[in-house]
Amino acid sequence: MAARLAEQSDREREQVRQELVIAWTARLSDFLEDRPELATELRELIGRLRASLPDASGAAQQTVHAQDHAVQYISQHGNVYVNQRGPQEPR
Repeated sequence: MAARLAEQSDREREQVRQELVIAWTARLSDFLEDRPELATELRELIGRLRASLPDASGAAQQTVHAQDHAVQYISQHGNVYVNQRGPQEPR
């Protein structure tokens, strides 16, 4: 699965992520319907997993160097879409 995702564009990866969220939400709901006594243990597991992930809400630092006539488009927490047209192309 990871190799397949690595080959996809950001937009395609986001779509797959959303599909996986829906699928896993359904699976976990079904699981908890069958085994409600494990709900507390599952919540604790989710809490430990969240605590082990890097904090995505914190500040980020990025250093960018450009030379000559370089143009850089930078985003810390998102996507950058750039559509440039050459000088002879109509707008």
